[in-house]
Amino acid sequence: MEEQGPAIQALTRRLAECPADFLAEPRIGAAGTVHVAAVVSDLVRDLGGSLLTPDQAAAFVSQDARRDRNRLQLVLIACWLLYDPGFRGRQSLADPARFFLGKLGDLAEMVRGAAAIDRLRPGDRVLIVDACSHHPIEEDIARVKIPAWLAQRVGGPLATTHFQGRDWPADLATYRLVIHCGGCMLNRREMISRQARARAAGVPVTNFGLAIAWSLGLFERALGPFPDALAAWRESR
Repeated sequence: MEEQGPAIQALTRRLAECPADFLAEPRIGAAGTVHVAAVVSDLVRDLGGSLLTPDQAAAFVSQDARRDRNRLQLVLIACWLLYDPGFRGRQSLADPARFFLGKLGDLAEMVRGAAAIDRLRPGDRVLIVDACSHHPIEEDIARVKIPAWLAQRVGGPLATTHFQGRDWPADLATYRLVIHCGGCMLNRREMISRQARARAAGVPVTNFGLAIAWSLGLFERALGPFPDALAAWRESR
């Protein structure tokens, strides 16, 4: 992708200025006010794509608040970021935006998983999974930066194992934590399936962003827009 997006400082400022309409309760069953499928459909249209089909819209409709409220809130905030003038009108972004917004994993479970970082001890086994098949670069976030931040947090290096692309270990039980990328190369079903397999093995799972925020002491601030996720973290302490 050769086009440059907005500067990170501009997006950070935009996130801080997120209006109340994008922080309102998503419509789930008969509760809530914001129809998330309509917001996503309008965004994709403004990015130069077509309105969502009924099958595509179904990813943003729910009857189960406990399962989907955090995810749909996250989708709304991501839509606000993607409405930035630096993104609008780029047809090349319409399909990726529709895909990404539709497959976000279970945020509350990822939040609870991040709390496991402070239960780690030097030498514990941690699985770091990057679903993208790119070639690792110097200062790679999965192989260099996250292990270094974790080591600083827990007081010594961990025994990290890295899986990439579609690879996935047969046995998760030997790990104390799974740290997964955002999953832009997976669909939502695959992401939820990976979380379920970790849960079945009794291994907490979190994602890159939450692991970084926890390691750097920014966790509660990062969860500010997601009250249910923030409550899940506090309950896990």
